[in-house]
Amino acid sequence: MLPNTLHTRLAVPGFVINSLPKAGTHLLGKAMSLFPGVRYAGVQFDYSNLAQILAGANPSADTIPVGVDAPQPVPLNAIQRGMDQVGRGEFTVWHVPFSDGMAHEIAARNMRSLLMLRDPRDVVVSHARFVATLPDHFLYARYQGLSESEQIMLSIRGLAADDHDPVSQPGLLDIGARCRSIWEWHNQPFNLTTSFEKLIGPQGGGSREDQIAELARIADHVGLRHSPALLAQIADAVFGGTKTFRKGTTGAWAAAFTADHTRVFKDVAGDVLIAMGYEQDHDW
Repeated sequence: MLPNTLHTRLAVPGFVINSLPKAGTHLLGKAMSLFPGVRYAGVQFDYSNLAQILAGANPSADTIPVGVDAPQPVPLNAIQRGMDQVGRGEFTVWHVPFSDGMAHEIAARNMRSLLMLRDPRDVVVSHARFVATLPDHFLYARYQGLSESEQIMLSIRGLAADDHDPVSQPGLLDIGARCRSIWEWHNQPFNLTTSFEKLIGPQGGGSREDQIAELARIADHVGLRHSPALLAQIADAVFGGTKTFRKGTTGAWAAAFTADHTRVFKDVAGDVLIAMGYEQDHDW
């Protein structure tokens, strides 16, 4: 039998990690990188690196939307060029809404995908705090001068693009629209849906048992070999230590939301919150 690292590099097709921004993409990427032979391909599809994606792309009538916060059309050949760089045992990181075109590109390469969910209420709190403290973020200027409560409301409601500078200030979809745009990935045959809450482990408010069981489920979906000892080792090492990791706890929204946040969130995203399994009804 081939050693695990060599088996991964020879036999495991490239795969996709996709999520909303601030839903735990880096947590999942770190976990996958801890499996023998798995590595990040250096390919990312998101609004934040749109210039890199478009570099050298040919104009095309066929486009695929990239970016969940502010989706932008990207020529198909640019998408194909990026995906062709993902080799065996490697993964690419995305914030990409569902489209038939992108689903076709994944299926045509026999790739697998992992959709990372997180309670959207925790997402908006993390998103607001992240944007407000990162000068390089395209929304940074529009969060300045606001209270934290106002910043969270902005991350719930979204905002229109700047009429004077729609390219560098493209706006933000409301959290319901953002969630719905990725939720259809859940139904694709090549996809496995996982969650921040299952992977974060006891240091982030989850459980060790759920964490290890979820790591095994993910490994099986992608085609990675694993053992109880390896899964325990990965679980021990996965918490924290990534460049966008701030606090990494579940349920923080309850201390940050006001009654107005709750009311508006239910209006724009109550349906998808229930669909994702984070509530049973609107009575929360």
